[in-house]
Amino acid sequence: DNIDNNGDPLGYTKGALRAGRWKLLMNEVYDGWYPPPTTPEGYHINPAMFNWDPANLTTALFDLESDPYETYDMQEEEPEVFREMLERFEQLAHSSVPTAYCGIEDLAAYDVFEQNYGNFVGPWVAQPEEVMCKPLPLELPATTVMDGIEPVASVKDVHAE
Repeated sequence: DNIDNNGDPLGYTKGALRAGRWKLLMNEVYDGWYPPPTTPEGYHINPAMFNWDPANLTTALFDLESDPYETYDMQEEEPEVFREMLERFEQLAHSSVPTAYCGIEDLAAYDVFEQNYGNFVGPWVAQPEEVMCKPLPLELPATTVMDGIEPVASVKDVHAE
């Protein structure tokens, strides 16, 4: 289980949950399956990985026994498994303790990364002391992205394009 309550710049609870043969991805950027490298450097950079628009977030259910490369979303074929996994994910998200990571304070950094560094991380403030971490709240928000909001995309949608 991996649930991240404070590291997403859009504020969405995201992560992965595995139970037996099933794996749920929640609000992750899905970039498809990474094939073996075809360039000497082995780089595979997809612009979707650098676009923090909620439309790029995916919630998907994979059957790791029949699809170990996680290429086919099983939400529609296994709605009961999907519902149970979402419920378990939500339980874990509400009971998890935030990490010591202070989160991202300055969302303007993303524009600087895009404009100055080709979407790679680089300096974005003149003085490091301008960015100070604030303590995280000890309580999680009462709602999560799952409350009243449908999953934003599915892997099937990505493959259909």
